[in-house]
Amino acid sequence: MKNWKKKHSGKETLSSMKLGTLLAVILALVPCASAEEQPAGHNHNSVPHQLELNKGKKWKADSHTMEYATRMITLLDQFEAGREEKTLLGMQTLGGKLQINVDELIRGCTMTGPPHDQLHIWLSEVIPVVTTLKDAETVSQGKEVYDKLSHRIKEFTEYFTLMD
Repeated sequence: MKNWKKKHSGKETLSSMKLGTLLAVILALVPCASAEEQPAGHNHNSVPHQLELNKGKKWKADSHTMEYATRMITLLDQFEAGREEKTLLGMQTLGGKLQINVDELIRGCTMTGPPHDQLHIWLSEVIPVVTTLKDAETVSQGKEVYDKLSHRIKEFTEYFTLMD
């Protein structure tokens, strides 16, 4: 979605970063799946605010979550390897592809409990940056956002592993 702007001068505009932050807050408050699909105990009321390990170990993630997180990491690796141009259009295209994967990850979310809460923390840090990359207006903005995004997405493997 392009930046939303009011047509009347003097009124504040909503930038991509603000929109991304708003989406992250909504994500933290809205369950991953529809109410009838929610497993018992799928609660968002006591979500911690900082990504952390599970007593020094990685959190267990379901195969769906691992698949889409791995796809995002692969997209970043391919971009870094030069398979896509590092132009503004290339960065916006990467942002769009990452957004599709974030959407699919959220759509198929079935995780519960503390691992689910940690996933939401990770997503709340990733979503606004993906949105900003997708809507970048200059190459320098895209590069700055890309560096932050690459770190955040690849951080997933430091905190999550596939369920046994």
